Amino acid sequence: MRKLTKEQEAIELGKIWMKRSRSVGHGFEHAQQVSIHMLNIYEELKESNPKYVKDIDNNLIELAAWWHDCYKATILSSSIKDMFLEGNKSAEIFEIQTKKFIKKIRRKRVQDVIKVHNLNFLQMIKGRKIDPLLRIIYEADGLEAISKKRYVNIMKKRMGILKKLFIILLHNYLIFYIGVMKKSEYGKNVYKKQRNQKLLKV
Repeated sequence: MRKLTKEQEAIELGKIWMKRSRSVGHGFEHAQQVSIHMLNIYEELKESNPKYVKDIDNNLIELAAWWHDCYKATILSSSIKDMFLEGNKSAEIFEIQTKKFIKKIRRKRVQDVIKVHNLNFLQMIKGRKIDPLLRIIYEADGLEAISKKRYVNIMKKRMGILKKLFIILLHNYLIFYIGVMKKSEYGKNVYKKQRNQKLLKV
């Protein structure tokens, strides 16, 4: 068996972390799907615009995918405050857990992306001026956020009527937002498969 590099060990550690997730919507399957989406978007960009992604590689993609929600994986339920702070908290966990595996300059690149991965309105404001790795995770995480399977799993969780209503509204807002966001051809195809989802009854 081929020996893993230090960065690959950090990726595997991220997988273990997400397998232990306490969150219904932010566990192994979510991170895995984000990873799949990111790699497909990255491969497309390598063909269509190689200069744009010239300083990205598969390891950076997978590190960002497997660690971006590591804080949410530690909590059962997110508060409104968590929605704004979780990027910073995940970046802190990533720094602590992977420090011995990844060189500082590459670790900081992923850490900076994780910090703001939840603030995807920056995609609308800055467009192509943002880090290409961040643009890729915005699209990939957004596509996974509107996944019907993920949505149904979250809605099965016991919760109050107001929170359930909030999740329904948020899900449908995301369907609209991802629809108007600039996407890769891959992203457009995935979105088409997701956009006809209906509201679940409260």
